[in-house]
Amino acid sequence: MLVDLDDVDDNEDANTEAPQPPSHHHRERVLAAMLHVFILKQAAACNVEKDSVYGAAVVMPQLARSAGWAPKLCVLALRSYLFLIMNCFLQWFMVYCLVKEEIVMDKYSGQMYLCNFAAKKSGCPEADGCLGPGGTRITPSRMYSYQQWNIQNFAKNSLLALFPEMVTEINEKVDPGEYGLESMECRLVCTFLFIVAVTQEFQKSLEILRLLYVIPAVPDSWITEFDDDELDEGNDDDPPVKLQIAGMPRMWKIINIITVFIPQLCLWHFTCRAGMVFLLETASIQDTIVNSTALTFILNIDELLFETLSTNYSKQMLEMVRGFPMVPKGCTEDLTTDHAILHVSGMERWNSRESVPQTALITVFWFLYFLWSYYSDHCHLSDDGVYISNPMHLPKSTVLSHISAFLPVRFPFPEQSTPYWVMPEEH
Repeated sequence: MLVDLDDVDDNEDANTEAPQPPSHHHRERVLAAMLHVFILKQAAACNVEKDSVYGAAVVMPQLARSAGWAPKLCVLALRSYLFLIMNCFLQWFMVYCLVKEEIVMDKYSGQMYLCNFAAKKSGCPEADGCLGPGGTRITPSRMYSYQQWNIQNFAKNSLLALFPEMVTEINEKVDPGEYGLESMECRLVCTFLFIVAVTQEFQKSLEILRLLYVIPAVPDSWITEFDDDELDEGNDDDPPVKLQIAGMPRMWKIINIITVFIPQLCLWHFTCRAGMVFLLETASIQDTIVNSTALTFILNIDELLFETLSTNYSKQMLEMVRGFPMVPKGCTEDLTTDHAILHVSGMERWNSRESVPQTALITVFWFLYFLWSYYSDHCHLSDDGVYISNPMHLPKSTVLSHISAFLPVRFPFPEQSTPYWVMPEEH
């Protein structure tokens, strides 16, 4: 079959001159890139908590300073610090009570640390690691809560004291059972979810530190006028002025670090540490699930106080405050072509840094840290490969100092030298 070369040349010229069709879903990708640029621009701005006493303590004094210390704004600034002090006291006291329960009151009740007692289920009662705190082999039918197990031990010890001649019969016929963990899986899941719930508070404290770092150390005004391109002439609901986070004098940065950032971060750390010990010391499945959700209430006290005690005037002013822009103005408004939009948004390339779930990694880190802290402080590895409680000593007093409650490693609570409980031998 013969082919006309002139026809081939004509076809090649036609293919060369014809415009290339657009890629599949090209317009949709451009729209997604525009949305990505907008979200990045909004997310890059440093802001404060608008529903918390911490955010009010940062914003209200700066608004009062910007207005020349107007009396009304000065009163609102003082109220914000009053609520901040109230919040710190309440959170501190709640965590202190949790620590006192674990360090003092549980020891006076004769309780040992739960550690991994009865965590091993397979192979019991014959396998290694099946000994309970009473020195007997653990079986499901002999598992009780600590309160019931303690009462049954008291009853048996009372019988032994009343009838010493019947020791053999009492040991054979009176079985107080054992105390231990009902579900290791439930314990790990609930403690992890607790850390997930409180990680956002940690990020909020870091956001305050980031804000204090990036804003200029100059006395800029936080009350300014709108620019011409920001005004909406047809909307009467727009505010008359703009509340914008701007520069802050260095003295106010130091004050905010001392009064806002450090207390918030310390209270978060103490709450997580005490909450993890409290959850890891909970044996039953039901109590573990309920307590894991109830503990987050402590870190929500700041939002509760702000919502309940703050005036609507203060709430509205915080809602009007705009974040400090991290993206220079105008760097994204000049994107007029599809190519420029896709290039700036990064839709045409893969960014390994953006694909890493940073929040998830932070959550896992803190979960492992507080879990390690519990086991290293209160438990040790037994000969059969199970974590059991350290020997328990009675406190010398019921008065727990605050410094011992929150810095137990540097300032240990005084205890008696003779232990009231050690891991018994198997009997």
